[in-house]
Amino acid sequence: MNNSYVIAPIPESMARQALDLAKSLKQDSPYRYKHLVADVLSDLTKINLEYYFLRPIELFKLGSFSEKVANMAIHVAYSAITRFVKRGIEKLSDDQLIILADLIEECVFLNKEDIP
Repeated sequence: MNNSYVIAPIPESMARQALDLAKSLKQDSPYRYKHLVADVLSDLTKINLEYYFLRPIELFKLGSFSEKVANMAIHVAYSAITRFVKRGIEKLSDDQLIILADLIEECVFLNKEDIP
């Protein structure tokens, strides 16, 4: 894939959950994990939305109104993305879920030093 990345920190537990899911998708029947794939992708999306929208507001001290607007936008985007992901995941084949597992492994790292 690409060698350029936009990086956002996530809790270690979330990274482990995503990487464990990717491993399970490759080792077992991927179909069994479709509901977890949707949940993990939705959680990763939410934490990234919060990082990229709320962090600048905090850093630049833009105030509570800006924070409320950003929170509302994040909530709307998260809801739409979650619905889209859940519908889309249901349509994926086992081979496509394995490709998604590769993508997760390519994007999620436990240690900052492991990021290419």
